[in-house]
Amino acid sequence: MGGQAMLRRLVVGVDGSAGARHALEWAAAQAEGGRITVVHGFDPAPELLVAVAQVSLDEVREQHRLALEQTWTEGIDRPGLAVDERLVDADPAEALMRVADETDAQAIVVGQHGNGRWSRHHLGEVPGRLLHKSHRPVIIVNDDAPLAPLTGPVMAAVRDPKGGEPDAAVAWAADLAVDRGLPLRLAHVVEPLTYIDESATIDLELLTAASAKALELLSGNVRAGRPGLEVETRTVAGPPVARLSEEAQAASLLVIGSHRVGPILGFITGSVARHLPTVAPAPVAAVPVD
Repeated sequence: MGGQAMLRRLVVGVDGSAGARHALEWAAAQAEGGRITVVHGFDPAPELLVAVAQVSLDEVREQHRLALEQTWTEGIDRPGLAVDERLVDADPAEALMRVADETDAQAIVVGQHGNGRWSRHHLGEVPGRLLHKSHRPVIIVNDDAPLAPLTGPVMAAVRDPKGGEPDAAVAWAADLAVDRGLPLRLAHVVEPLTYIDESATIDLELLTAASAKALELLSGNVRAGRPGLEVETRTVAGPPVARLSEEAQAASLLVIGSHRVGPILGFITGSVARHLPTVAPAPVAAVPVD
């Protein structure tokens, strides 16, 4: 990272929901001494609703601006923290990515779900879109996340330890651990493949042992460029979402890799990325790896 402090320049999405407020306070706790840009995407598309309500679009926009600058960001000031507000006439996800590019944000921070009709067991539309469109890290903050600087281990989910070289997500997690003086946990889940062919004979113990050795090799390469970094490895077998959630019980942040793909392929290939933030006991940072 070239000595640059991490999570000190953040873009945070708000919409007046409790989840968005929690994410904003979490971001403020991480960015001490830095700057957060609070963004609300005002999508002018629902003109029909405005017409039915007999309220002009300008009036509605002004209401949102006042809420952003007064109600939604009230009490968020911290010593040494600069806070800016931006109302952007765009879809919320597009607005966040646009401002993140303009401010060269180190990450985009959002709540798990906003004012939509999703339950806490479903990922909201905005974080879901960001997962597969953003070329910057996206941090999805769960409702139970402590509103304090990171103190526990940073955990990185390793998709494939073979080759021994860390991908962008693992490297990002390691750099953050160094920046915050925290230990790093590398976790790899060996997923049973019986759903492909129930008659197949797979020695899961042997596969898990081989994966554990590969993860140790990767761990050594991560430490090599980061003197003093404490790294722990864990290789377990089972359903990825459930096992990663269990392994992250003591973590202050869970880091996963994300892939920028189309909406249909993204839904299929990104099932872990989409479901993990809804059950993980810590905020989930999705870092683009392609």
